Amino acid sequence: MMRLDKFLSMYTGKSRRQLKALVKSAGVDVNGTIIRDASRHIDPTQDDISFLGQTFIYRYPLVIMMNKPAGVLSATKDDRRTTAIDLIGPEYPRFSLHIAGRLDIDAEGFLLLTNDGSIVHDVISPKKHIDKTYVATLDRKPADPHVLLEGITIRDGKNKPYQAKAKHIEWLRGRTYKLTIDEGKHHQVKRMFSHTDATVKRLKRIAIGGVMLDEELDPGECRMMERDEIKRVTG
Repeated sequence: MMRLDKFLSMYTGKSRRQLKALVKSAGVDVNGTIIRDASRHIDPTQDDISFLGQTFIYRYPLVIMMNKPAGVLSATKDDRRTTAIDLIGPEYPRFSLHIAGRLDIDAEGFLLLTNDGSIVHDVISPKKHIDKTYVATLDRKPADPHVLLEGITIRDGKNKPYQAKAKHIEWLRGRTYKLTIDEGKHHQVKRMFSHTDATVKRLKRIAIGGVMLDEELDPGECRMMERDEIKRVTG
């Protein structure tokens, strides 16, 4: 349970003093009943709450699937560039969301955001071996793409060597390939293809774990994930 004014302050940025007056004058719709006492307790995980024309959604865990466009930063805050959090609707508790498995700014596709730290850990931990599947369009056909299945030595973001290995690679068309890995180190897919003398020109993540990116999501759109999807995406 949570006080109504505390819950609303999470979303609106208004102080409890301001909310006390606003709730008294405008009222808050809680499950169809108008509440005018800001000190009333609610259950944000169960109650339907509307205030000043806006519906607020709180879930724990809250897990969001986003179709990240190219040019958007996988970050929660940046003073100069548009971030994934900037694309999240105001009905979600934006400040508490974290990104599970970042994408490069020029990459697109499935980005997972959640307020549950254990889900972030499950998705990105090398020990969990959660599959991530990408579609990569290259500048040329790679010399021998199947060498990636055998494992190659590349360097991470700190310039340390490590062994990278694809779980699956499939030619789709032209210079476009589908690749599945169970890690997600800095620029890993790009570095792996560069080992085959090819440069990634476009990269899209289409799946995490056993969950595919929702085809109905346009670039920049997002939706809450269902419980069965959350179970599959964390292995």
